[in-house]
Amino acid sequence: MNAAPRLEGVSPSLFDGLFGLFSRDIGIDLGTANTLVHVRGRGIVIAEPSVVAKDQRTGAVLAIGAEAKRMVGRTPASIVAIRPLKDGVISDFDITEQMLNYFIRKVHGERALLYPRPRVIVGIPSGVTEVEKRAVQDAAISAGARWARLVEEPMAAAIGAGLPVNEPTGSMIVDIGGGTTEVAVTSLGGIVISRSIRIGGDEMDSDIVQYARREFNLLMGERTAEDIKIAIGSAYPLDEEVSTYFRGRDLLTGLPRSIEVTSAQIREAIEPSIESIVEAIKQTIEETPPELIADVMDQGIYLAGGGALLRGLDTRVAEATQMAVHVAEDPLTCVVRGCGMIVEDLVKYERSLVMETYSSNSRYLLRMASFGRARRNQSGVLRPFALLVLVSLLLLLARNTDVVRGSSTFLTQLLVPVQRVLADVGAAGDRFASAISQIDRLRDDNARLLTENDRLTLENVRLREQAIAGQQAERLLTLQRTVPFESIPALVIARDPTGILHTIVLGIGTDDGVKVGHVVLSDQGLVGRVSEVGTNYSKVLLVTDSSSVVSALVQGSRATGIVRGQFGDSLIMDWLLQTEPVKEGDVVITAGLGIGDELRSLYPKGLVIGTIAQIQTAQAAAYNRAIVTPAVDLRRLEHVLVVKTN
Repeated sequence: MNAAPRLEGVSPSLFDGLFGLFSRDIGIDLGTANTLVHVRGRGIVIAEPSVVAKDQRTGAVLAIGAEAKRMVGRTPASIVAIRPLKDGVISDFDITEQMLNYFIRKVHGERALLYPRPRVIVGIPSGVTEVEKRAVQDAAISAGARWARLVEEPMAAAIGAGLPVNEPTGSMIVDIGGGTTEVAVTSLGGIVISRSIRIGGDEMDSDIVQYARREFNLLMGERTAEDIKIAIGSAYPLDEEVSTYFRGRDLLTGLPRSIEVTSAQIREAIEPSIESIVEAIKQTIEETPPELIADVMDQGIYLAGGGALLRGLDTRVAEATQMAVHVAEDPLTCVVRGCGMIVEDLVKYERSLVMETYSSNSRYLLRMASFGRARRNQSGVLRPFALLVLVSLLLLLARNTDVVRGSSTFLTQLLVPVQRVLADVGAAGDRFASAISQIDRLRDDNARLLTENDRLTLENVRLREQAIAGQQAERLLTLQRTVPFESIPALVIARDPTGILHTIVLGIGTDDGVKVGHVVLSDQGLVGRVSEVGTNYSKVLLVTDSSSVVSALVQGSRATGIVRGQFGDSLIMDWLLQTEPVKEGDVVITAGLGIGDELRSLYPKGLVIGTIAQIQTAQAAAYNRAIVTPAVDLRRLEHVLVVKTN
């Protein structure tokens, strides 16, 4: 019997060869829609949907695979049909473990009595995280594998499609599965560049469901949508368009309804998903090194996975990339065939497997140490066991009489409990090492997430500031269009936050054409007037300053008066005749008049100054005084408009 190939980083355990007698090495394409299993020396033996039917009351698994898929959409309330993988990764660990255990035992058939512990190669999407990779590996080991290694699905698809992955030649593979689309360029046994998007056949089914709901008010299931996609779906106009029927429930009447649809309508429905796939292929080509692009142009792009069977997809991709596009032979099984080829020749394809970020040796050393301690402490037990194993092996090799076969069966049944105990010990060691590695990885992931959160928080603050600045600039631009004078936008670069100093400083000066006396506005109203100018700055005297004088009128009654600043943030409007019908809440605007020969009181007419907050009446006087609240929040000014009123 040939020795099992030894992989780097994987040390054979004490009973690795013993378990191998009762196990068959397998490759698994653990897909969102379907799971395929390849057995070493036998080929593909299982191709079933990745669906599990579960009783919600008891938690018991009722059906797995094809039988469970027939239950989708047809189960009572107590039974639920679960798809334990979503977008190519595990979404329900326990259900995935039970599904893998079912497939492993189904592969071994009558040998399942002997607790099979096979070596397993599992295909995973190329864009998954370390935690998601570990979940797949742990699920396989918990399901009964004695060790499990991972291979990225595009690499497995390229191997299964017969591409020269181990040669120094660039090969491009596009694997369109149920939950993900993987685009990769391979060379020298590894992936040079890859891109994974979580769009695949399931997303196209969802597009068809949404299209029926949007266009026809028809509700139908995703399984029906999948059947329609397979029947008439296309990514490129057909020579002769075909048709079929949407069947579902009318959302308006609640009754069953059937509507004829054409392949052109289905093509329109799935167009967003097709466009995303084509765009991912183009982006991957853009990032590929020039030397490898030349190789890809020579041999073309290969499509694999169930999505490759969509009519016209190869033509659509060829038109978008200006390259030859080929659909791989039997694209549905490319990934599992690649996993099977790796299982058949582990040494040849060692470089194609996913590198583990933790040491597998530690787990095996832990197991070996536990076996060593047990052997020292219980040597009296192990010697009879070793003799029992030897006799069992001799009987297994010489089964040619009824007596020998009966003895073999009896001894094998005696061996089963011991084997299970040893397997449990090894599994416990695996779980212990796995837990330590998991904690370290989770700690690293948490640190990365905290760093990313800080970066995103700062980015959010920056974007919010940009948005606020953009809104202020837009309001100033609108104001600039309404002012009948030449004007300049300016940024406030200094102000007194206490409000004691009634001045602000702007970031423009004589170099920008600013002069003393120019009026300053905001989108809310009047701010003040330029009182001092430098080459690159301007000082503005606010309307709230006690030396500021503005000729004003009340907008409703047209009563005139003089607005002056005072200590604080309010204004005073004097010389209001008591006979004028002025009331609180009236708006005060500039009158466009000067006070005598005092031109500093002259402002363009119609600028908002504020609103009347209070009217003070003196019994012996002919005039009233009004307290005016400024329209502009002068303590929060950031952008203003300087109006050239000279």
